[in-house]
Amino acid sequence: MSCFTDFITVTGTCSDGTSTSGYSLKDVGITLSELDEIVTKDYTNGKALGDAKIDFARKLINNRVLGHFSDKFNTNSIIDGQRIGYPQDNMGVVTGTAGKFKGLEFEICNNDSFVNVYISELSLFLNYSGNVDVEVWDLKQNKLLDTLSITAIAGQVVTSYVNKTYTSDRKELDLAFIYDSDGVDAYKCDVKSVGGCRTCGEKAGGTYINPYVTAKGVMIDDADVRTKTNLENNSYTSGIMVQFNINCNYDAWLCTIKDHLALPILYKSAESIMEFSLHTSDRNNSRTIIDVEKNEGRMSFYNTKFNETIDSVLKHIKLPKDSKCFSCKQGSKTVTMLP
Repeated sequence: MSCFTDFITVTGTCSDGTSTSGYSLKDVGITLSELDEIVTKDYTNGKALGDAKIDFARKLINNRVLGHFSDKFNTNSIIDGQRIGYPQDNMGVVTGTAGKFKGLEFEICNNDSFVNVYISELSLFLNYSGNVDVEVWDLKQNKLLDTLSITAIAGQVVTSYVNKTYTSDRKELDLAFIYDSDGVDAYKCDVKSVGGCRTCGEKAGGTYINPYVTAKGVMIDDADVRTKTNLENNSYTSGIMVQFNINCNYDAWLCTIKDHLALPILYKSAESIMEFSLHTSDRNNSRTIIDVEKNEGRMSFYNTKFNETIDSVLKHIKLPKDSKCFSCKQGSKTVTMLP
């Protein structure tokens, strides 16, 4: 979880990072020199030991919070999942165009839920053999998120199990899956199946896939900035097909309340370090022996402060107004979840 990077820090090096929470281990009396004294060969140095214990504490507290509110989470965390891109029966060919990237636009309209879009598969159906780089762009930021390389075989559907997750944290997500179509012919693929039990309904800006997602075939000039305004509508997906699902992202919710978790993480980190010094450290020098009783007292103190702070946090956290992922039908309970 990148939002917790440098959240609690170890200080005392020449290149100390800035703590995003405002706390470091030194605030609870644990210095880099002490970490260097108790470190074992399993860690590069005292800082690595401190960072490891902070990360462990972060996982523990996050799981503690999620466990506490587990009966408030909607049971079905996968909200919906479908496919975009269906080959036509006649294998009609769309000719590649010099100077154009082609593919599909995937747009999720979401302003109130913590959700992820998970792309499990990306397939190509081309009249071309060779390597094709499918670029995934965030059209809101003109940001290249991924480049997915697929070896196409003319006349065959080639599938890559990409297993990529794209986050929509209470905001619209607008993605483009496009490739350089110069010299690359594709078979006609509709955004949505139009035969059998399915119908193709149009919604502003694209084809209605489900209550959350619209999609359409698009193309864009090579030199254009990758934003929605520069997209041109295209009748087909240029041979691109994706399998996706939309699922709840409770980690993203934790990021919004991380300021409340700083002290519990700090005290749990300190407690874990004292436990390490007493039961794992092999530094049998005089200082370690002298400090055994003192460190036992410190570990007990840190444990007490941890319990005080985490209990306070759990009592005062308010769940978001997010009916897709959270339910308010039952009272919350405490469930311990190990990392």
